[in-house]
Amino acid sequence: MELRQSWKYVNTIIINEISMVLYLRMSFIHKRLIEIKGTDDTEVLFRGLNVIAVGDFFQLPPVRDKFIFQDGRGYNPGSTHLWRDEFKLIELTQNMRQRGDRIFRHSQPCENWFSDNV
Repeated sequence: MELRQSWKYVNTIIINEISMVLYLRMSFIHKRLIEIKGTDDTEVLFRGLNVIAVGDFFQLPPVRDKFIFQDGRGYNPGSTHLWRDEFKLIELTQNMRQRGDRIFRHSQPCENWFSDNV
């Protein structure tokens, strides 16, 4: 009951380093939120909470599982593709951290290795 009380006013969760989150882990998060929020409606993903997932998709894949954005429907036949169907991708294209840093300005051509614009 104490856990439910502490989550009472939570309406958004933030998942950092999404590239390292196992595909099955997202399902576990969903199921745990149903337990915490106390609902019978298992069809509403993440119990209706807003989920903000951030991270760099050019990272290494998670250990012993698929990237969250790979097709994981094999785990649950007939289910939707969790990442593609339930999340909206907003890609940040400007590097703000090193903006104005003359040393890092020269590393920008390396970013083009992963771009379709080469």
